[in-house]
Amino acid sequence: MRRARLAPRSQAVIASLLAGLCALVATGCDEIKIDRRHRARQDEASPATVSPERHLEGIRRLTTDGTNRQASFNDDGTRIVWLCRPEPTADFGIRVMNADGSAPALFPTGPGRRHDPVFTPGAGSILYAAARSGAPAGDTAPGADLTGGLWLFDASLDLWLASPGDIAPRALTTTPGYDAEGSYSWGGTRIVCAAQRAGRGSLVMMEADGRDPRELLAMDGYVGGPQISPDGSRIVFHATPPGQTRSLEIYTADLAGGNLLRLTNLEATSFTPVWHPSQQLILFASNAEGHDMELYLIRPDGTGLERVTFSPGFDGFPAFSRDGRLLLWTSARGGGQAGDAQILRANWRG
Repeated sequence: MRRARLAPRSQAVIASLLAGLCALVATGCDEIKIDRRHRARQDEASPATVSPERHLEGIRRLTTDGTNRQASFNDDGTRIVWLCRPEPTADFGIRVMNADGSAPALFPTGPGRRHDPVFTPGAGSILYAAARSGAPAGDTAPGADLTGGLWLFDASLDLWLASPGDIAPRALTTTPGYDAEGSYSWGGTRIVCAAQRAGRGSLVMMEADGRDPRELLAMDGYVGGPQISPDGSRIVFHATPPGQTRSLEIYTADLAGGNLLRLTNLEATSFTPVWHPSQQLILFASNAEGHDMELYLIRPDGTGLERVTFSPGFDGFPAFSRDGRLLLWTSARGGGQAGDAQILRANWRG
């Protein structure tokens, strides 16, 4: 199987590229601990280096203030859930709004920082990750330094389920260590999430109510961002490649954890992959080739690598609507204060 790979680069360029990735790329692993690097070069608007964003049409910004990220649709495409930090000193909380950006509102889950919210298929409930009550937030998982100190894992994180009418959210996991980055199968009967135990990352599958958790696969370092394919046959995720600690690549495997296939070989930080509902492509974010974080697509067999976004600033955390016609993502394009990021929506042109 031919691996997708961009043009070769020297080790010095690669080290500079990876050394200072902004903490905005963090998902449930809280923050990324990396020394700041020289600012990534701005992509030059030159016909030789920039292609139009031909897959995106009618780009619209749905939020206007603060730091917003990790937006996704409910299953009928009428509602959006996302994380919002209105000011730098605040925690990330969960918000919901209509798919056109109207009627934004805080979703009640209590105080503290929240991670990785997604709607429960067929219901108004929300799955997310948060620290257990009384647990010291920010503790790193035992042995997390085995990854070279690159990824920080909050060992107090568990998966929670909250509904608007609930008196209190319900914990779905209680195992000591990091449990986060959860997502549902398309039918809503199963949840897959990332776990971190003693410096070893794994993907865990469970029933939608948290019963019968079982490890699908484990790798040294960090494994995260799992999503089950629409037909329920495979899973896509990001992971640190064997023998490396300062990069992430995109992988797929079957639901038994076998037939592992590495899709990318970009020697960069490539993360948060998502399936297009057609299962003909996978969209993910990467800072390959020395530019800042941008969206890429690739076929499930590892061919057809293509860059999708060409705008200065962060572009990441993609999410498709169930019909595949709309795309949400987090973007720092359009200016604003340093650290701000907004939720964008566009029509997807395959």
